[in-house]
Amino acid sequence: MSLTGTAVVSNDRAKIKELFSTPAKAWWDSAEDPNIRVLKVTPDDAEFWDSPGTVISYVKMAAAAVTNTRPDIGENRKVSM
Repeated sequence: MSLTGTAVVSNDRAKIKELFSTPAKAWWDSAEDPNIRVLKVTPDDAEFWDSPGTVISYVKMAAAAVTNTRPDIGENRKVSM
């Protein structure tokens, strides 16, 4: 996925507590850690790719390089914002 837009860094402690979850504990002990920030992005454009998987995509890219063609590695869509 590719997303472009404007980002703002926030120290909104209430929002940090709301968003803090078990996976976040891999990096921080608690939502009270003063180093945590919230990143709010207002998107302008977005684009995504859907492919069959890494190994298959690599094989298709290698075959395309050998045959001097473009690989077919899945769908690509742009999202209107």
